[in-house]
Amino acid sequence: MSTVGFSGFFLSLLFFDFSFYGIIGITLFLVFAVKSFLELGEKIEIRDPIILIALLQWIIGPLLSYQFIGDESFYYMVIPENEYLDFAFPATLLFIIGLYFPLGVKIINEEQIFERAKDILIRYPHIDILLIAIGIVSAMIKDSMPISVRFVFYLTSNVRFVGLFFLIMSQRQYKWPIFGGVMFMFFSSTISEGMFHDLILWAGFIFIVLSFILKFSTQKKLLIISSLFFGVFIIQTVKHEFRKYLWGAGQINATGTFTNLVSKNITNNDFMMSESNLNAMISRINQGWIIARIIHHVPKLEPYAEGETIKAALISSLVPRLLMPNKVKAGGQQNFERFTGHYLRGGTSMNLSILGEAYANYGIWGGSIFMMLVGLFYNLTQLKLFHWMVKHPTLLFWIPLLFLQVVKAEGDFAISLNHLIKAGVVTWGFFYFVPKVFRMEM
Repeated sequence: MSTVGFSGFFLSLLFFDFSFYGIIGITLFLVFAVKSFLELGEKIEIRDPIILIALLQWIIGPLLSYQFIGDESFYYMVIPENEYLDFAFPATLLFIIGLYFPLGVKIINEEQIFERAKDILIRYPHIDILLIAIGIVSAMIKDSMPISVRFVFYLTSNVRFVGLFFLIMSQRQYKWPIFGGVMFMFFSSTISEGMFHDLILWAGFIFIVLSFILKFSTQKKLLIISSLFFGVFIIQTVKHEFRKYLWGAGQINATGTFTNLVSKNITNNDFMMSESNLNAMISRINQGWIIARIIHHVPKLEPYAEGETIKAALISSLVPRLLMPNKVKAGGQQNFERFTGHYLRGGTSMNLSILGEAYANYGIWGGSIFMMLVGLFYNLTQLKLFHWMVKHPTLLFWIPLLFLQVVKAEGDFAISLNHLIKAGVVTWGFFYFVPKVFRMEM
């Protein structure tokens, strides 16, 4: 974003009746957006996407909802803006401070790691195809696996994207057709399932990593970012209607139906820019409506959990489902109903988010301190990864897999921690077994 664009957007805030916390929150978002853009191509910084998504869904989305979404909507904010931000802003700020608190220094930088990783890939040129093949096979069979190990196969299916990073670093003659084929398979499977979270997240991660590998120009970065934002906007616009066809109409041509809906909506300017469509978009990026319901409900009608769900998440993340079949499951329906007082229909499931869970357990100040501790934990994890990269430089390109669910601001503590730990175990498994089985250094 240019300085003129930054200043113009900031000045436009004067036309809205935002509170002081709201203006500071929007300014923080813009600062980290500019920082992320300027650093694209220089490093792979996982903390910035975490912060940007958190600010978008915990601060920006709620602020837009207060401005444009009335109480006739299911997703309206049930408490006043000041009451919401009195918790959400300090807690989010402490989370950011925890993420960037100086716990230590990297003993090796990204460029040094990159050069060492390239040397390894020159010596073992087939590691990219190996990882892509393992990922594709895992994706094909994961749904047929017992539920106790299905998540492991989900994680190994994502290894194909690490393979794609190695592929782009290689000198293969047909690397771009291979890259396109793998992404087309992923896109097609995403459409057939009607679940777009992973598609959006991996599109963002792939852009970050390829910016680092290929050193995109400023113009190319702006073009790709604009395309990604437009793609996300289109997906959000057609997602609800597409799922009605996919899940309610029996056998359909998923790709054809999705393409037709996209084509129909793109050519319908009245719908694309309609108030109802823009309000729906605001509601989808606003995680604050759930957090507001938690603040409204706890402790008036439901006492603080005092760490109960956090302890459950820790146990769930450390103990395999095979040994603990009844452990916490992803989805959060029980906690949502308990802490918001709102009951969900059928199989509908919504998560509290780490921010909402922090308040539900510890209240305003205890929850804010907990958020700082979570930020410190992620910060320390990244620092440790860079220490391990001295010996295993290709670990740099596993960061997106390790933090795939961590960056999602709507996920609760169990989802984030479970993914980080299980993905860490799977990553360790590859670094341990691939050299032994395939005689390839990682």
